Amino acid sequence: MTVLKKIGLVRSCEPVQLSAKVLDQPRLKFGNQDASVNNGDWNLNRMEFAKPSELSSFAVIDFSRDGRAKDYIVNLFNVMQRHGMALPCNVHPSRALDKVYFSPRENREPCFPDTQAGAFYAFDQSISKAKKFFWYDTSKEYRSHYTWFKSRCTSETGENSECLLLPDYVSEEGKIGVMLPTSVYPPTHVIELRGEELLVRLMVVVALENRNEVTIDPFDFIYEKDVYYALQNNGSRHKVNFSRYVYESRDGTRHDFSTVGRSRAHILIDPTWQLSPISMMLVYLEENDKKTYSMVKMTSQFFKGIPSQCCVHAKFSAQRSKDQYCSNIALKMNTKLMNVYNQGRGWNTISNGKNGIAWISEAPTMVMGVDMSHGIFQEAASVIGGSVCLDEGCMQLAQTMRVTSKSHTIPFEIMSDITKTLFIHFFHHRKLKPTRILFYRAGVSEGDFDTVLRREVAAIRKCFFDIRTETEPGFTCENPTCEKGGCLYCTPLITVVVCQTQHNIKIVPIDDHDGNNVPSGTIVDKKVIDYKNSLKKATRDVSRFNPGFLEDRFPVENVIDDGFDFFMTSQGGLKGTSKPIYYRIILNENAVWLPQPPPVSSPLTRETLELITYHMAFQYGTATKAVRSLPVLKYSSRLAEMGLNYFSTLRNDHKVVPVPLDGKSKDNQRKLRDGTFVTGEKFVRSEFEKFFAESTDNPDILKPPSDFMTEMVKYFSPYEEHLQIIQGLEGALPHTRPCAFPHLSA
Repeated sequence: MTVLKKIGLVRSCEPVQLSAKVLDQPRLKFGNQDASVNNGDWNLNRMEFAKPSELSSFAVIDFSRDGRAKDYIVNLFNVMQRHGMALPCNVHPSRALDKVYFSPRENREPCFPDTQAGAFYAFDQSISKAKKFFWYDTSKEYRSHYTWFKSRCTSETGENSECLLLPDYVSEEGKIGVMLPTSVYPPTHVIELRGEELLVRLMVVVALENRNEVTIDPFDFIYEKDVYYALQNNGSRHKVNFSRYVYESRDGTRHDFSTVGRSRAHILIDPTWQLSPISMMLVYLEENDKKTYSMVKMTSQFFKGIPSQCCVHAKFSAQRSKDQYCSNIALKMNTKLMNVYNQGRGWNTISNGKNGIAWISEAPTMVMGVDMSHGIFQEAASVIGGSVCLDEGCMQLAQTMRVTSKSHTIPFEIMSDITKTLFIHFFHHRKLKPTRILFYRAGVSEGDFDTVLRREVAAIRKCFFDIRTETEPGFTCENPTCEKGGCLYCTPLITVVVCQTQHNIKIVPIDDHDGNNVPSGTIVDKKVIDYKNSLKKATRDVSRFNPGFLEDRFPVENVIDDGFDFFMTSQGGLKGTSKPIYYRIILNENAVWLPQPPPVSSPLTRETLELITYHMAFQYGTATKAVRSLPVLKYSSRLAEMGLNYFSTLRNDHKVVPVPLDGKSKDNQRKLRDGTFVTGEKFVRSEFEKFFAESTDNPDILKPPSDFMTEMVKYFSPYEEHLQIIQGLEGALPHTRPCAFPHLSA
C-alpha cells in the first residue's frame, strides 16, 4: 500500500460498477413440445427427444457386489422408450438382457476392474456374449420368432446401409451372411432350382386380420412385445401373423422352400470391420472410483472401439427419483449413439425464428474446439482433445485425440492432423466443405496468443489449402503472397476465440438476485476491457484489399472493428458466485469478409458472436442446463482428461510410442534447464512405429498419412484401413467413411 501511495495510486475497496446486458435464451424444441427454460435450466420430464437415436445392441458388465445392474437397466430401458429411443429391434429387451448379462461375481471368477487385466477380461466376456446373442443368434431367440437382427454394414467400397444378419450362413473365414434393402441390392440368396443356380430375395408371407395373405419384405416385418407388425409405406404399421418364408426371383416368381434345393447367402461380410460394432457397453460400477473408471474408458475407447456408459451403484441407489436419474443417462446415450444416419439429438435450437444457431446456419460453418491436459513434470505428455460441431445447432459433435510431448501450444503438424480429421468428420456428415471456421481455444495464456496465430492458425490454413489442392485438380491460388501455405483468399475465413477461465473477475448484480448471482446470459463488454478492445487485435491485420479475382469473397462495408472481447456468464447460478468466462477474440476475418453476398451471409460482429456463443452453451448433451464452458470445448476438455488418465498405461505397455516432430522447425525445439535444445515428440500407435525407423527408406513402402497415424482413438475416427476404394471428395480422402460413433466424452 505504501508503494502505491508513493506513485500516486490509491486502492479502492469498492467494486467497479458496470452496465451489463442479458441475452435472450434460445427456444428449445423437443419432439413433442417446447422446453420451459428458466435461467438457463429446463427439465426432461415427459419430453420426447427431437431425434431419438437407436440402441440396436448392447453388452452389460455388472461390477457391483450384489448384482443389481438388471434393475437399473430395466428402469433405464423404460425411460429411454418414454423419450422416444428405440431398443434392439425384433427381440424383447428383457430377454436380451438376460442373455448378454455378465457378472464376474456370478461366474465366481476373480476380476478386478481397476486393473487392465480385469477390465480386459470383463469386456471380452461381455462382448462375446453380446455377439453370440445378437449376431449369431446362438440362443435362437430370433429364429424362434422368424426374425433377424438388424444392424448396419459397410461394403468394401465404403457404402453403408442397413442390413439383416443371416446367422445360418457363416463361412470358414468367419464371414456372415446379410440381407440388404431392396433399394440397395435386391438379391439375398442363391438357390438351386432344377439343377441351376438362381438369384432370389427372401420374402415373408403374413396373414392380415381378415386372414388374407400378403407378401412383404423382411425389412418391413417387425416383432415387438410378442406381436408381429407389417410396416407400411407411410410409416404406419398393422398387426399380422407370420405364415411362411418364400423366395422371390427378379421376374416376380415365388418359390416355396419345399421346391428349392440347397441355398446360400448371396452377400457375406467380414464382421470384424464391415459390421457395426455392439452399440453400447453398459457398465455398472460399485463405487465412483477414478482408477476403475479410467480402465473402463481406456478399454472402451482405445482397445475395443465400443462406446461405454457407466453407472455407479452408490449414486443410483441414493436417488429419490430414479426415473429422473435414468433420464439424464438416456440423454447421454442418445448423444453417444448419434451418427450421420440417425441424426440423433436431444432437442432442436430455434434462434431468431429459424432452426439452428444464428449466423452458423447462414453458410457452411465449421465450429472447432480444442483443449489440452498436461501431465506433471517436464517429461510428461500433453493430451489434446479436439471437437467439431457437425450440425447447424452445434449439438452433434465428433472428436479426436492426439498426444505430444509437454507443451502449452500445439505443434504445427499436430494441429494440421487435428484439423484434417475434424474436417473429414464434418464433410462426411454435411457433404459440404466449410466456408467459415469458428475456432474456440482453451488453455492459452495471453503470452501465447501470437504463437497460436503463428503456429496453430497457420496449420489450419495449410490443412485447408492442401485439401483444396487434393480435391480440386488444377487449383492454384492467384494471390502472389500465398506461397502454397494458404491465405485469406483461398481458405475458409477464420475467427479465433480464446476462452480464459483463470482470471480474478467476478460479476454480481447490484440488487439481490438469485443468491448474489447474475442471470444466465449476462454479458459485460465495456469499461473493464476497453483498453484491450482499443488495440483492435482481432481485425487489425486482416487485409481489406480485394485483388479482383475472388468469386467467393465479399468485403464488408463499414467494418466495426473496435474490439470483440467480452465476459459472459452463461450458466445459471446454483451455489456461490458464478464466475464468467473471458472470451478473447484474437482474429476475426469473418468481420471483414463474407463467403456469400449480403443478405445471404452477415458479418460476425461482437453482438452476433456473443449471441451464438451463448446459445451454444445450451447444446451440452449431458445436462439440461446452459453450461459455463461451451460444449465444443467442454467435450474436448473431458476427452483430453480421460486420455491423460490412461495414457501412462498405454505408454508403459508400448501401445503408443514417441516419434520426433519435424526437427527443421524451430517451433519444435525445446530448451532444457541445462541450456541444450531437444526436438519435441508426437505419439503414434505402436503399429506405425516401423514407419519412423531410420532404416525405413524403401520407396516401395507406402507410409500412411500423418493424421491417420497420430489418431489415438482410431475406432471413433473416420479412418478405415480396410476400404479398397477411396471414398469422399472425389478420391481425395483415402480410406475414410462416416464414423459409427463419432462422440466419445458425453
